[in-house]
Amino acid sequence: MASFLRTETVHVAHPKVKVFCRYVPEICCRSIKSMSILDILHDSILLNIQERLSHPLDLQSWALSCKRFYALEAGSRRHLSLLRLHTFPVLAQRYPSLQHLDLSSCTFVSDEGLGYVALSVGKRLLSLNLSSVCTFTYLGLILLAKECISLLHLDLSKCLQVGELGIMALAHIHTLQSLKLNGCVEVSDSSLAFLAFHCRRLRSLCLKWCIRITDGALFTIGAYCLSLQELDVSYTEITNASLSAICKLRSLEKLRMVACSQPDDEGLLCLRNGSRSLQTLDVSRCRNISYGGIMELANGEFPLKHIMMSYCYPVADPLLQSFANLKALHSIRFDGCDMNAVDLGMIGKWCKNLEGISLSKCKGVTDLGLSAAVAGCPNLKSIDLTCCREVTDIGLSSIASSCKGLVSLKLESCGNFTEHGLQMLCSSCELLEELDVTDSGLNDAGLKGIARCNRLKALKLGVCEEIHDTGLSYIASNCLDLRELDLYRSVEISDAGISEICSQCTKLTSLNMSYCTKVTDAGLSALARLQDLRVLELRGCTKLSSIGLFAVAKNCRNLLQLDLKRCTSIEEYVPLVLAQYCQNLRQVTLSYCSATDEGVVALAKGRCMQKMSLVHVRNVSVLGFSKLLVAGESLKKVKLPVHLGNSLPQQLIEQVENRGCKFQWMEKL
Repeated sequence: MASFLRTETVHVAHPKVKVFCRYVPEICCRSIKSMSILDILHDSILLNIQERLSHPLDLQSWALSCKRFYALEAGSRRHLSLLRLHTFPVLAQRYPSLQHLDLSSCTFVSDEGLGYVALSVGKRLLSLNLSSVCTFTYLGLILLAKECISLLHLDLSKCLQVGELGIMALAHIHTLQSLKLNGCVEVSDSSLAFLAFHCRRLRSLCLKWCIRITDGALFTIGAYCLSLQELDVSYTEITNASLSAICKLRSLEKLRMVACSQPDDEGLLCLRNGSRSLQTLDVSRCRNISYGGIMELANGEFPLKHIMMSYCYPVADPLLQSFANLKALHSIRFDGCDMNAVDLGMIGKWCKNLEGISLSKCKGVTDLGLSAAVAGCPNLKSIDLTCCREVTDIGLSSIASSCKGLVSLKLESCGNFTEHGLQMLCSSCELLEELDVTDSGLNDAGLKGIARCNRLKALKLGVCEEIHDTGLSYIASNCLDLRELDLYRSVEISDAGISEICSQCTKLTSLNMSYCTKVTDAGLSALARLQDLRVLELRGCTKLSSIGLFAVAKNCRNLLQLDLKRCTSIEEYVPLVLAQYCQNLRQVTLSYCSATDEGVVALAKGRCMQKMSLVHVRNVSVLGFSKLLVAGESLKKVKLPVHLGNSLPQQLIEQVENRGCKFQWMEKL
């Protein structure tokens, strides 16, 4: 970034520059001797450059480099995400083009705060995210509805306080196209009926976990929200009657009804007679829906692209055969289904355009069936075989020969393949970006094969007890684009392997070394090279001390999540060090560690700190915990031992809860 912004002085004496100056505005020519080459670029060109800066720190450096760039960034910003609402007045003035506001990370948003948001940017606001914010009431929503005359998207997920009055207030936002209410358990049929009648432009509605709604709500939605394209009624008590109402939605493309226990195959027949635009259907865990109902839909010539029927009744051959009618089918999810009586070869025979298949935890998936399935699906990009323990090198060889464009493969707890199968796979699937071989008995030779996939971005090697530093060196030498690495309980990994990874895979943003008990401070010191690191899990690494953690804290300034649970050797002043250097930390786990009152209070004061796990933290007093709760104005969740519930002042607990922070009381020893 710095090198890009380096400028050069233009010398008028050069003849080529004199010719060039004919096209430079007169005002620029007056100061040509001190002019930067960037001064002659039009704003549109600079904005084009700015749009290519995807990293937040690069964008920040850009904005702070000069007044012109600062003004350009401010004038063009459309999206804003806040941790505290009290900074909004200044930011609302700085960003005159703001259209999308995310307040989901704010601990406390009052009705007055929502009112100010509505008055200052309401008329231009297109989307607002209030997910998990539980501190405003229906009065705040009334203020929003009055001023936000252009609002298209509103997310109220897990806002448990939103009930009838709040929903009725939202009904006055006639422009709404997308509304998320998942987890709003107080929402009722009557309020949704009022909403449906007034918000007829709705295209997406999520009612997941709205446990009070019944068929009545769906009747009104089916009658008035005729533009609806996406509907989620998962974990509700709807019946076949609701499906009869849903079939009136002629534009419906996505329907999710996970764990709806009452609809059956007869209800699915209603869909067959209704909407002809359905592309995505999720009936996972619907215990009364069998493959027969899905067959009827398939035979109805729907343009279905994605079918999810995880943990349903056993799958049978006629179902797979019926997929021949679904010419546009792109993905199937059969997780947890019994496939013993199924010829998986029918998938390859009838689903030629399939791009994704998930057979996670399915019974009866064998090499023979898998080979037949992938042989007919050359376009497969994603395969999930988690816990398919009968798959061996033969199955991997078939994937290698048939799925050259594979991008994601999950083989967690598949322990019957060897390094030879992996080598065949990785030599053929050069586009692989995600690979999960957790708990698969992988060894160093297998890692050498995986290293051929130089486009890997996510690699999970958890519970692989036979991999060593040598194996990690293979990955480090060739997988330079790696962003996520999971080494959970891979106990033979030591400092040398971590150093190799950190010296080459410098783009890592997430690293899990939990219970890698051979890693010491020397390994942590190597992490100093990972300046983009966001998530670091060190749970159970008992040889770590303040020396290694100081190196991490000082150099990994962008760290958001840190897990130090059961790191029993770290000194009690480590939290103070973290508070001083890791000022972007949002989540920290210190359970079963040592700390001081001052340390945990300093961490809680962090401007970004939202979640703290402090179960059985040694040397912290009740007074220290009290000060922590008072100081942690941004805290959204605190995990504490249950005995503290009786020791802390009840008034303090209530005050913190009213501020928007949730307690999780743990009884663990």
